[in-house]
Amino acid sequence: THRFAALSLAVTAMLVTAGCKTFSDHTRATRSALDASDLDGALRATNRALDVKRAENLPDSLRKNDALLLLDRAMVLQARGEYQWSSRDFQVADKAIEILDFSRSTGDEIVRYMFSDSLTKRAPTRSSCSTR
Repeated sequence: THRFAALSLAVTAMLVTAGCKTFSDHTRATRSALDASDLDGALRATNRALDVKRAENLPDSLRKNDALLLLDRAMVLQARGEYQWSSRDFQVADKAIEILDFSRSTGDEIVRYMFSDSLTKRAPTRSSCSTR
């Protein structure tokens, strides 16, 4: 029964991870197109990854990797000479990354307060206590 349980766990893990795409998976087509100097193909691939039809479109809401995808698209648009849309994508990505950075830094501060800093505060020793 241990072999069956181990096999079941392995199959379940494979199925769960098979459905998860990494950022590299999302950008593979874009990178391949860029390697082939195919700016049109790179733009199409990045738009597909962002779930939009055209470079003029932005996603309705930014998901996990969309800020990075917008940076990729901005660079492709800049290489194509489409500076207006490139600039807009850079600005939107910058704002999204700034928000992510702020939310992470706030969380970091809370964690540091709760754990790290509290560990550095020591109980007073006998020599530091005043006697009356």
